Amino acid sequence: MRYEIKHNSELNYVEVISFGEFTIDNYRVEIDEAARFGREKNTFRFLANNTNLVNLASVSDIYKIPKFYLTSAPERDLKVAALFSEISSNKESVSFYENICVNHGLNVNTFFNREEALSWLLS
Repeated sequence: MRYEIKHNSELNYVEVISFGEFTIDNYRVEIDEAARFGREKNTFRFLANNTNLVNLASVSDIYKIPKFYLTSAPERDLKVAALFSEISSNKESVSFYENICVNHGLNVNTFFNREEALSWLLS
């Protein structure tokens, strides 16, 4: 799994673009690095672009993700718009991911449309 992290200075959010085969260990590193980058840019608004991922997280991996967010970015103003491919994503798993995050008190929402994701993230 590879990723690219970039900052949109005009709208002040961080986009994390993930590519390739999903692994939970690489995702943990990605979250840590993105949170550090967000602190440097003074923003905790993230667009998690998962549209290029292959083999999304298993149910057991999904359970781990909120703890990664809470450990890496404990700031209360954390906001994550998670963008998925409508074609290659399992909609039930995507919904489960959102529910698990929200149940942990995180401000996370999932989308299959980039414009909708950005609209929510920037609101």
